[in-house]
Amino acid sequence: MNKTCRLFLTIILIVLLTSCGGIGTTAEFMIGTTRQYVFDTLGEPDTIFYGTTYWSTDTTDADAYHFYGTVGLSFRIFGNEVKDITLVNDDWILSNGLVVGLSLSQALAILGDEYTYFDGAGKDFYEYSEYAIMIEVSDSTSKILEINLQEGNPTVLYW
Repeated sequence: MNKTCRLFLTIILIVLLTSCGGIGTTAEFMIGTTRQYVFDTLGEPDTIFYGTTYWSTDTTDADAYHFYGTVGLSFRIFGNEVKDITLVNDDWILSNGLVVGLSLSQALAILGDEYTYFDGAGKDFYEYSEYAIMIEVSDSTSKILEINLQEGNPTVLYW
């Protein structure tokens, strides 16, 4: 490879790394993160909703869930801070090994059997107040669909 081609490829690589946030940059998300930090870090969400009410994705003051499908997270933001975070894909693995896609039996082996159970339509909910975590499990596959980190959960997610 000649010198001009190597220089060109080096410049392209630097531009790509810079456009992806630079080398070594990390964002941290946790319960209590500010609304503005989420918006500054991730931009506009894919969807903003609460129950059956939806807002335009450029709305910055909605007390609602802000879903970011590209990173697999949904933030429930009320007031100026994140109240809970929902993990919706297997990109996020908690330090105890809990991850979306695990079977219910694997989740129970990690979290134990001290939970409050809620029956939903096509899915079940297991709430662990000790860990401030709720898992949503599919009735048909018995696999975790979502992990909800609730107020009081000390987990820090790095992106």
